[in-house]
Amino acid sequence: MDKACAGKVAIVTGASRGIGAAIARRLASEGARVAVSARTLEPNDRVKGSLRETADEIAAKVLQNRTASGGIASSNGAVVDNSEE
Repeated sequence: MDKACAGKVAIVTGASRGIGAAIARRLASEGARVAVSARTLEPNDRVKGSLRETADEIAAKVLQNRTASGGIASSNGAVVDNSEE
């Protein structure tokens, strides 16, 4: 069965929690390659959800689904901080 977003690339902002995280997970489950961004990179006590948690969850599910076919998944984080400007 073909997936609706197979071969597509999606960029999801606000993907650390809530609707952004849900959209990123759904697009990945439908076969899209998903790039995610958010302000909360690492888990902390102030807010629930982080970009790292969302990306790791997506990568784990993609890896689980692709292991049999030889696919790969990775989770990478980058911090862009222009707070000094």
